[in-house]
Amino acid sequence: MTTHNSSICGAARILLLGIILACFPLSFVWAQCIYTELSHGVSQSTSSSPQFFQFDQSAQVWVAIGIRPDPTEDWNVSAHSGTAADPACVNADLNTSSLGVGELDFVIGDFHYNTPGTYYVSVEQASGSQAGTVELAGAGIELVVNDTLVASSMGEDDVLHVWEVYLESGRNYRFDLDPGDGSDLSMLLFENFTSTTLWLHRGSAQFETSTYDYHTPGSTGWYAVVVLNKGGTAATYTLGVGSCTDPIPLSNGAPLVPGGWANFYEFDQQWTNWAAIGIRNPGTTASANIYASAGGTSYPNCLLNYVSGFGTSSGIAVMVGNMAAEAVAPGMLYARAYRNAGGTLPLVEWDGGSESIVVDAPPITRQMSSNDFLEMWDLSL
Repeated sequence: MTTHNSSICGAARILLLGIILACFPLSFVWAQCIYTELSHGVSQSTSSSPQFFQFDQSAQVWVAIGIRPDPTEDWNVSAHSGTAADPACVNADLNTSSLGVGELDFVIGDFHYNTPGTYYVSVEQASGSQAGTVELAGAGIELVVNDTLVASSMGEDDVLHVWEVYLESGRNYRFDLDPGDGSDLSMLLFENFTSTTLWLHRGSAQFETSTYDYHTPGSTGWYAVVVLNKGGTAATYTLGVGSCTDPIPLSNGAPLVPGGWANFYEFDQQWTNWAAIGIRNPGTTASANIYASAGGTSYPNCLLNYVSGFGTSSGIAVMVGNMAAEAVAPGMLYARAYRNAGGTLPLVEWDGGSESIVVDAPPITRQMSSNDFLEMWDLSL
C-alpha cells in the first residue's frame, strides 16, 4: 500500500521552485511612463499612441512642436507643463492641435514670457495605422525687417521651422514666402497679444499662406513666423518681411554710421549742380536706388518715381548725378540700399555738391574722417 505525505511533497515543490528561480531569475516589469527627449531641429518617427516626449527650454524664443501624419491619417499633439501617473503620464494641459485627417498639427509657445524649464508633449493617433513625424523647432533665428530675403532648406523629415521677427504696433508689414521648387510649404504668423505666458495651436495663427500676406500688429514685440513642410519632401524656400518705415534723414557730407540694410533714407538736394550718394560695405554685394518721392504705403512700393540706381560687388559704390542735366528739381530725394550677399553693415553718405573748385585758385586742404568715403566738388571748365 502506498502512502502520500502531503507535507513532504509540498516542501519538495517549494525547494524545486527555489532552484528554478535561482537558476532562471524572472523580471517583473511594472507599467511606467516613458518620456522621449526632443532636440531642436531633430525629427523623430513615432508609431506608438499615445507617446510622450519632453524637452528643456531656457532660451527666450518662440518654440513649436509639430507632428506630420500620413496624408490619409490623423495625429494630434498637445503640450503640458507637468506629469502624472500611468496611464495619463501628463497633466497641466497647455494647448492642443487637432485639425483632422492629413493636417500637420502643432502647438507653439512664447518663451519670451513662458517660464523656463522642462515641458512635456503627448501625441495621439486619431485615425490610421502609419507612423507620424515629430519635431521640436525654435532656434531663435531672426528675420530682419526690410533685409534681403533669407534662403533656407528643409529635408524630407523636417516638419517645421520657426523664425523670430521684431514688429512695431500699428505698422503694416508684408510677409513673403517663395517655395522655389514648388514644394508644399506654408507660412504662418503668431502674435502674443497679452504679453504674458502663452501657448497656441496652428488654428490660432494671424494668417496662413503659401505666397504672401499682410499684417498690422496690435502690439510691439517678438513675433513667430512658422514655415511648415506639409508635403514631407526636401524643399528650399526664401522668406522675408518688409514695411514702409520712415526715411532716415541724411546730412550733407556726414556719413551715417552704420547705415543699416533695413532703412530708407532721405536727403534734401537744394543745389542744382553735381551731387553724389554712396554706400561703403566691404565684403558685401549691394545695390541702391534713388527715388523722387516717398508716398508709397504698401511694401515693397514705399518709394516712388524711380530716378536712378547703382550697385557694387564689394567695397564702395557711388552714384554721381548732374541735378540740372537730370532735370531733377531742388528738394527731397529718397534712397534705398539692398544687401544682395554678405553681412557687413553699410556706411551711407551723401554730398550735395555745395562746394566748388576754382580754376587757378590755391589748392584746397581737407581732412576726411575714417568714416568719410566721398566728397563732391563742382568745377566749371
